[in-house]
Amino acid sequence: MDKDVRERTVLFMACGILGISFAYIFLVTFVPIPETGIKHSDTVTGFLLGTGLGMLLSYYWGSSQGSAEKSKTIAKELTDDNPPDQLGGGGTP
Repeated sequence: MDKDVRERTVLFMACGILGISFAYIFLVTFVPIPETGIKHSDTVTGFLLGTGLGMLLSYYWGSSQGSAEKSKTIAKELTDDNPPDQLGGGGTP
């Protein structure tokens, strides 16, 4: 139960960051901005693209998600009562 809540929380946070980023970029692109706010919008857009979306992409399609899946697979294999020699090593000779 606790694991499901954690996974859903990460998913909801990722969707929220993605939605806010897309909405902001859409508004900055199509809504006129006063001359005094252009540099601020450039800074915020760069931050959202570089940090917010970059983190999401690297987590879901980078090494963090792959490591999490690998850890789940290893834990599942170890709890399925498989002897160590079936996992590619270990056991007694």
